[in-house]
Amino acid sequence: MASSCKILILLQLFSIVLFFSQTHLLVTAAKDSGQANTNFVKTKCKITTYPSLCLKTLIPYASSVKANSTKLCKEALNVATKGARDASTIVLNLKKQKGITRSEAAAIKDCIEDVKDAVYELKRAVDAIGHLGDKDKAFQLANAKTYASAAITDADSCTDGLTDQAAKESSRPAAYTNFIKTKCNITTNPSLCVKTLMPYASTVKTNPRILCKEALKVAIKGARSASLIFWNLKKQDGISQYEAGAIRDCVEAVKTAVHELKQTVNTIGHLSGAEDKESQLHNAISYASSALTNAETCIDGFSESEEKVNPDVKKVIDKSITVIKTLASNALSLISDL
Repeated sequence: MASSCKILILLQLFSIVLFFSQTHLLVTAAKDSGQANTNFVKTKCKITTYPSLCLKTLIPYASSVKANSTKLCKEALNVATKGARDASTIVLNLKKQKGITRSEAAAIKDCIEDVKDAVYELKRAVDAIGHLGDKDKAFQLANAKTYASAAITDADSCTDGLTDQAAKESSRPAAYTNFIKTKCNITTNPSLCVKTLMPYASTVKTNPRILCKEALKVAIKGARSASLIFWNLKKQDGISQYEAGAIRDCVEAVKTAVHELKQTVNTIGHLSGAEDKESQLHNAISYASSALTNAETCIDGFSESEEKVNPDVKKVIDKSITVIKTLASNALSLISDL
């Protein structure tokens, strides 16, 4: 199977996940139609991006939804979650096919991680929707939208990663490569910036926002790789109880950092044409800064009682966290320059 065909299949799969997340955001804003159960679903689906698909997947739940917008949102999110899981299974099987290159396998692996994160965010959105009857309804609704947006970002990361894989094989005009070199000069580590972002030159072109998003995605990938290293380290023989606890805390800190970086990606995506651009940019910088803080928290846990930590263990942790911090710092520099 040609590379472009495999990438197209995955793009089509995850467009379904994107659709349902977007559907959720739209239906929450609609007013109660007060019509019969099926007509209620039909009315709500008319304002979605893909009305026919909305009807096909949500009409079966009309009797349980009745004319309740909250229940309709929960069912849409549940269907999206199932769709994401099914897509993940298909992608796993695709990864096992013959003819998959090493770079394609890596892109698919990242995609699977993105989908896992999307499922997690969709579950959180369902939980938030379930608390709309609480006194803090506005807060819970804002959370639901945030989680659904995060799921969209995760799905976007997958499709963008696959698209980037195709772009890497295309030519890179000098204007694109020079743009990245110039932008990287303002970062804390220009050489690493150029090395990690140059493969995306054809995707970025000369768009500073896309460059920031790619820099953030590279940082997310680095954080995930570090987390895997930590888990493997924790399983090694000779790891003390104190070290195991510190590594576990470190994994949680990195997980939080990944969440903050994804929030930054989502916020950057809203900068174009936004009336509150300054506020959104401030939020993006805050999220990226929080990711750096969380990464530093990991190192602090090992530095507080160095006598209890094997120097070799600390060396592995320090090296991995330094990579995360450098990548996140580079992204933060690029964002601050927008």
